[in-house]
Amino acid sequence: MEQLYYSGEEIHIGDQVGYAGHPGEVAFVVDRGEYSPDFPEKDWAHHKTGFMVKTPAYGLVMLDKADEDLELLGRATQTI
Repeated sequence: MEQLYYSGEEIHIGDQVGYAGHPGEVAFVVDRGEYSPDFPEKDWAHHKTGFMVKTPAYGLVMLDKADEDLELLGRATQTI
């Protein structure tokens, strides 16, 4: 499955996002095999699709696909 924001842009690790009105960051994207050192593939490979958003408000949120609560605020200048 291709992981896209509602705007049609691809979801990548390190993206700065808004989730349900709170700031966050994409921690990994299973479908692209994009993982950060803090979230290594070996710990999350049991997921077949989806991505993780980390937010101060909600902690870690695993999503199968983007919904209307997720918006891209900015691209990462470096991976997390």
